Amino acid sequence: MERNWDNFLKAASLQPTYQIAVGFIAAGVWLPGLLGMSTLEYYNNHDQFMKANLYLIERFPEAVWLPGFWVEFGTAAETSAFGAKVIFNEDIPPSVLPITSKRILLESTRLPNPNTDGLLALTLERYRQVENQLSAIGLGVHMVASRGPLAITAKLIGLERALALLNKRDTHLLHFLDQLAVFVISWLQAQIDQIRNPLGILILDDVLGMLAEEQFLEYGLPVMQSIFSRFEGLVRVFHNDTPCTHLLPGLSEMDFEVLNFSHKMSIKRTQELIGSKVALLGNINQREVAAQGTSQQVREAARECIRDGAGKPGLILSVSGALYPGTPAENIDAIIEAASSY
Repeated sequence: MERNWDNFLKAASLQPTYQIAVGFIAAGVWLPGLLGMSTLEYYNNHDQFMKANLYLIERFPEAVWLPGFWVEFGTAAETSAFGAKVIFNEDIPPSVLPITSKRILLESTRLPNPNTDGLLALTLERYRQVENQLSAIGLGVHMVASRGPLAITAKLIGLERALALLNKRDTHLLHFLDQLAVFVISWLQAQIDQIRNPLGILILDDVLGMLAEEQFLEYGLPVMQSIFSRFEGLVRVFHNDTPCTHLLPGLSEMDFEVLNFSHKMSIKRTQELIGSKVALLGNINQREVAAQGTSQQVREAARECIRDGAGKPGLILSVSGALYPGTPAENIDAIIEAASSY
């Protein structure tokens, strides 16, 4: 196993590491621009996709890239399988037009098939190609990802409408969330089936952090538990960069190992509230510091995160979410240097 992944896995399981682990969520919103590619070129040209992702592990060997060689189309892969219209853009990830009718909720008994529906089928084929190419050079994909049920719902019918229906405890929507949990499980498993050495899953759902505590306990927690519990034995990473200090005690019951969270929540306070069962992936401001700050500012912010963690196990140094567009390589170097020099 690659040394950086071994260090990441130890940190995720709250074991001592040879140095502070470093990991970043790298997506199409950032990576093409780093190498001067258009977003369309990155998504549609396999050779360019491989070039960009191989560059990351060659240029930053100390870091773990999550999920790594991520075949993603923004939120379009999951939503396209439900019939949402996808609009491709030159320099940003695809956008999704919400479905205005309630049909998507009422017809949720027919769940998408990841092997045939929407962009899911293309994603799986790309993973097969990527894995075959990586195996020839002794590498592999180790983690797969999906948006969570609430995030998918918000993209399908619009965030404002989704939150309004949740506040009304709309029975169709609550049933749809249960169905989406089944879909996410099948989608993650279909991706896992394409790779040789799966080590983890990543679920991204910022909408969960917008729930009130009662809503979270009633349906947010059970839905997410039903997904994470199906992948016991893998490292389970949850991304939610909506400030949600009020949910932290409950989040610890969701059966994941690693939390990627908002920079507006301090590492120390998050550790106190979420307890000792969860490792933390963060927590440098992804935009104002990591993307727009100087290398020295980034280095100091990284050191502050380390001090805030007070030397406890389970800190994986990162930014508060996926890397933001325009984040320069030099600022990633600064984060890695802060971790290696501690």
